[in-house]
Amino acid sequence: MSTEGKSRVVTTYRLSEMKSRGEKISMLTAYDYSTARILDSAGIDVILVGDSAANVMAGHVTTVPMTLDNMIYHAQSVVRGVERALVVVDLPFGTYQGNSKQALASAIRIMKETEAHAVKIEGGEEILESVGRILSAGIPVMGHLGLTPQSINKFGTYTVRARSREEAHKLEHDARLLEKAGCFALVLEKIPASLGRKVASQLHIPVIGIGAGGGVDGQVLVVHDMLGINNEFSPRFLRRYADLYGTMKGAFERYIAEVKSGDFPNVDEQYADLTPDHEEASPVDLSEKKKNMAPKIPLHEEILRILKEEKRPMRYDELAEKIALAGRHYNPAGPTDPRQVCNRTHIAPYRTLFNHEKRGYVSLNEESES
Repeated sequence: MSTEGKSRVVTTYRLSEMKSRGEKISMLTAYDYSTARILDSAGIDVILVGDSAANVMAGHVTTVPMTLDNMIYHAQSVVRGVERALVVVDLPFGTYQGNSKQALASAIRIMKETEAHAVKIEGGEEILESVGRILSAGIPVMGHLGLTPQSINKFGTYTVRARSREEAHKLEHDARLLEKAGCFALVLEKIPASLGRKVASQLHIPVIGIGAGGGVDGQVLVVHDMLGINNEFSPRFLRRYADLYGTMKGAFERYIAEVKSGDFPNVDEQYADLTPDHEEASPVDLSEKKKNMAPKIPLHEEILRILKEEKRPMRYDELAEKIALAGRHYNPAGPTDPRQVCNRTHIAPYRTLFNHEKRGYVSLNEESES
């Protein structure tokens, strides 16, 4: 993926563009800030805050126990770590089925309280009224057909769906209805590859598969499964990209052993005794004193200096690292956070200095480059 591709913000419209030009869509789940931040920096297109958190985060056997408050908590954490990817949040069981007004209220809570970009909803013709009502509020909806985990008590098994001609025809029919209703994308889970390819070719909206073969427009996996954290789940469609269960368990075992043996912490991992007043201060102490005695400068001047040197748009976290490395002392009377400084475009002297049209990045306006 190009640098431009990684930095461009993903929207529902961009997913449609990707399908049109044959570019596959990458999607993974996340439930926390740290994972979402790594996924976003890796260039993932879509992050799904899935109700699968019930399984991999809370230890439930099914996704049914997940509540709306649970989903909002996880989605808030994820959104804080994302600058580029499209964030989609599952509407959990019991928040939309059979009651379109409740469906709308649930979707509005997710959008207002998390600042996510879209919701996902399981089912076909039976939930069309809920889909329509949510869409009427301007909230993007992603559909989900095939194996729908919230209906596991109805199915009684996690086996492959739509193998019979009747069920396959219903899935195709439901897919067309969801597209017609206005869904921007569709997830197909655990169905025959030939059916996945057929549905993807029939629809204009992107079709993202999980166990639906390679003929669809993109793929999604649960991050705990593909990283090998959850080593008890091994469906045919899953490819493991790491063995974090083994890596993490080994690290935990070494930590426990080194704490028990007294090897951790060693001398280099401890703080020295306090320096008495009559003893000579250490070089670190002197450097700190020198730093504190240095003249205080406005933070926006340091940001200007760095951006002029780099001559390119910079992410806020990257900018903060550069500022920390410079080791200067900043005027506490002004803003103390790079994002805060760059976003204060309505206050002089910041009004004409910074450009942050690209979400998550800041650069210099033309007049401040000279």
